Amino acid sequence: MARLMIKNALILMLIASSAAAAGTSSINWIQVFPGTSPTPRSYLAMTYDEASQKVILFGGYDGTKHLNDTWIFDGVTWTRVKASIAPPARSAAQMAYDRVTRKVILFGGFNGRQYLGDTWLWDGNTLRWTRTTPVHSPPAVTGPMLFTDPNGHVDEFGGFDGRFYQATMWRWNGSDWTQLHPAQVPYARGLAAVGVNTLRNEAVMFGGLADVNPINTWTYDGKTWTLQSTMDIAVYAYSTLMGVRRLSCLRSKLARRSSVRRRKRRSRSEQHMGVDRLAMEAAACQPGASAA
Repeated sequence: MARLMIKNALILMLIASSAAAAGTSSINWIQVFPGTSPTPRSYLAMTYDEASQKVILFGGYDGTKHLNDTWIFDGVTWTRVKASIAPPARSAAQMAYDRVTRKVILFGGFNGRQYLGDTWLWDGNTLRWTRTTPVHSPPAVTGPMLFTDPNGHVDEFGGFDGRFYQATMWRWNGSDWTQLHPAQVPYARGLAAVGVNTLRNEAVMFGGLADVNPINTWTYDGKTWTLQSTMDIAVYAYSTLMGVRRLSCLRSKLARRSSVRRRKRRSRSEQHMGVDRLAMEAAACQPGASAA
């Protein structure tokens, strides 16, 4: 699974860069086979660095440990950067390119023990990491969403702090984080997918993990968040509480031993990025937990 995840991420970056360069409407998936690649991992941080015109990858989790290696990809070859200074090992951090400062910003993540709230800058021209010491920072979270907003700044939204999903929004100004207060923001969540629609000059956010319905699409034009589409909250709640929970409980009853092993493996894979569903699923299967 980890190997598949990284391959898919690489292909996605290749397609995005190829489409931008060619400027055509014809897009095809192409699997590439670099001679050297990062080791298989999940919950890595990766983005396109416009300064160096390369993809940068950092960290992740390889099934046994959190990682802090840095790799760059030029469309053909992966190269490991042996930086003398680098962010500590982590998974579920996020990165985005800041067009104003021409740096990649890394924030957040989970190292197996604590939720992280440090901010690091990557200079694609010098291939160096620099830790910043901002006066203000977003809450320490795993799975934050970082993206380049239509103004060229890096914005941060959401994440999970170990107890609650967040719905705060922050902007990097080059030396400090400034909290933003739009009239409305997406529902609290972490690990959502965020991309930039350059044709409409807006950021697009979808999905993620959340306590409230995350199956919705939001757009951000640099000032205002707009809800574009959503699954009806009643349908979402019913499908989650009735369908998923009952299916999980039924699977546990029919194949208890194998199911427990599978769920434990899944739990361990989720614990490395700071989210553990095993306890939640077990609680949902207790007598009286499901509706008649």
